[in-house]
Amino acid sequence: KNQEYLKETYEWKDLLAIVHKLRQPEAVRGTARRPMEHEKCVTDEAAEVVEAVDNEDFINLREELGDLMTSGADVCRNCAGT
Repeated sequence: KNQEYLKETYEWKDLLAIVHKLRQPEAVRGTARRPMEHEKCVTDEAAEVVEAVDNEDFINLREELGDLMTSGADVCRNCAGT
């Protein structure tokens, strides 16, 4: 399952495809967001990145940076109307 998303390297279109899949109604509960929630989501994810840096928790930092990048891509997707 989801083997199409596991690659050695990724391109921007791959990230957008993952975000699109996560925002589908049948996706994991809690991943679909209303547009007004995006600003808060990006702000929250950025705060988690800062917290991981402050704590020198570089394992968690990788995850938090991925979350922040995914949130940013989601905002871009919504701005583009796709």
